[in-house]
Amino acid sequence: MDTRSKPSTAENPTRLHSPALSAAVESFRALDHAKEAMTARMTRGLSPASLRAALADWLIHLAAAPGKQLEVTALGAQNALRITEYLFRTALGWYAQPLAEGSAADSRFLTEPWQTEPYRFRQQAFLLAEQWWNAATRDVPGLTRHHEAVDGRPISIRNIRAPLFVLATERGHIAPWHSVYKIHSLSDTEITFVLSSGGRNAGIVSGPGHAHRHFRMYRTWADDLRVSPDEWLAATTSPEGSWWLASTDWHKAHSSATRVVPSVAGSDPREGAPADAPGSYVLQH
Repeated sequence: MDTRSKPSTAENPTRLHSPALSAAVESFRALDHAKEAMTARMTRGLSPASLRAALADWLIHLAAAPGKQLEVTALGAQNALRITEYLFRTALGWYAQPLAEGSAADSRFLTEPWQTEPYRFRQQAFLLAEQWWNAATRDVPGLTRHHEAVDGRPISIRNIRAPLFVLATERGHIAPWHSVYKIHSLSDTEITFVLSSGGRNAGIVSGPGHAHRHFRMYRTWADDLRVSPDEWLAATTSPEGSWWLASTDWHKAHSSATRVVPSVAGSDPREGAPADAPGSYVLQH
């Protein structure tokens, strides 16, 4: 009997599409989905793979930057001496100068118990370590910019409190809409998610008047339960027309009556004249 592999035809259908195997595949996928849901709860929606990639990016570039290594080592040694002096003075009952000051917006240690020992030392040591970490993870030569911190705070979508208007397209392959939908798990703010027909071109350039255009839109409040993309798709309607008009209405509803005149590029004398097109950012590595 010929047991060699044969191409799948109408007379010789492939076994991969048998009902039994399809059901097994669905159960395998359900296991993966359950694992992803459990991981998301433990990491608050942050991707462990992305965290590992950011850590690896930082470590690789830090290992190749001896000057930065000396900088953070010297800062660590200086902090260790300051902590030693702080403990020595408090042990003798003397007043010790603060080791670090939090930002004006930092309200974590404003209550009275944090101002008395030993809790004062704990919060001071924490702030000092936090400042060291910010120094260690910023201005590392070659480090990807989105793996750094800004103004002493890590770059995080969770820090955004303004409402979000998020757009995806049904057939987009550069940013598949299921991936774009993950913004619901990464943000704690109000999200209006729009799914437009077409791909990355027709789905975006979809002004009023285009035939055969439709979109889905739904607003999820900050305290609403998050649902899966497929559940979202099943619960939304798909009216005909352009999402541009819905976007205009959304921006009007979220805008104030007072208009702010935008600054002119290069008007700040400290920044100097703007660079020629396409800008200096294309020269950054």
